[in-house]
Amino acid sequence: MYILSQVVSQAIPENGAAEISRVLAVWNIVKWWGPILGALFALVKFGFWARKQYDDIRDSVSGWAHQLLNNHMIHIQAATEASAKTLEAVKELSAAAARSLEEHRLAEREHYTSSIKVLGEIRDVVQESKEITEDTAKRAEDVADKVAKVAESLKDHEKLDDDVQNRILLGIEVLKDRT
Repeated sequence: MYILSQVVSQAIPENGAAEISRVLAVWNIVKWWGPILGALFALVKFGFWARKQYDDIRDSVSGWAHQLLNNHMIHIQAATEASAKTLEAVKELSAAAARSLEEHRLAEREHYTSSIKVLGEIRDVVQESKEITEDTAKRAEDVADKVAKVAESLKDHEKLDDDVQNRILLGIEVLKDRT
């Protein structure tokens, strides 16, 4: 700056020195405030750019998280609905098996074979429910085991009932023969 003022003072006569000093004063102001204002402007511009980048990243992450949660929730909802349907089917089949077993006590062997078919269907449903969820599969397995135990008990009871009826018939035959 010093060199510029010397060159200007040598090149211009004294009557233009006042005018030059005003120009130099303006130049000193511009020289002092120019870099500060330029840096401030660059800082503000960088702030706006950073804010825009932040908003873009936030929107992208928000959209991604929203999509991820929706996809995850849809999967859970579908699995829950399928489990509920399977559980309802197991409950219905269990109720049907219970009714069938009650009728079997009063009916003959034909009802016994139909209850075996129902038990087979329950076992099939249990196998299908194992694929849907572990929790539902465990519950269905417990039901199938209990129904199988009831079926075995019923089979033993049927055999005992046949033995008793045969003995009664034998006793009646013996009594008929004696009379």
